Amino acid sequence: MGRLSAALVAFVLVAITLAACGGKPGPGEGKTEIVTTFYPLQFIASRVGSDRVDVRSLVKPGVEAHDFEPTATDLRAMSQADVFIYNGLGFEPWVDRALRSIERDDLIVVEAGLPGDERDADHAEDGHEDPHVWLDPILLIGQVAHIR
Repeated sequence: MGRLSAALVAFVLVAITLAACGGKPGPGEGKTEIVTTFYPLQFIASRVGSDRVDVRSLVKPGVEAHDFEPTATDLRAMSQADVFIYNGLGFEPWVDRALRSIERDDLIVVEAGLPGDERDADHAEDGHEDPHVWLDPILLIGQVAHIR
């Protein structure tokens, strides 16, 4: 199968997965509050959670995600969320420090990047993993599964 065909198949599988995860909250159930680090994760989480979730991203449009540093307001949002989703793989070097400042044992933390054993050598550059997982349709399938 050609690379373009494989990418198209991957895209279709992601679309089917996202559509299958939709649904409405049951009577009396509130929405799950999710905070993500940047837009691609916000997009995935909002599609996976459908109308059962409220999702916000810490990194605003136009801000360089690699250089982002959370404000006190961002840390408060993280501490009040039900779920915090970040990419990992070194993409957000500030996350460990921010999570240590939050004193909650019930915060669900999801590292959505894929560990090296779930990726192949073609996705490593100079022996270092590329953290831009969401840009590869095949790897995106695994990232959606992590978030789901």
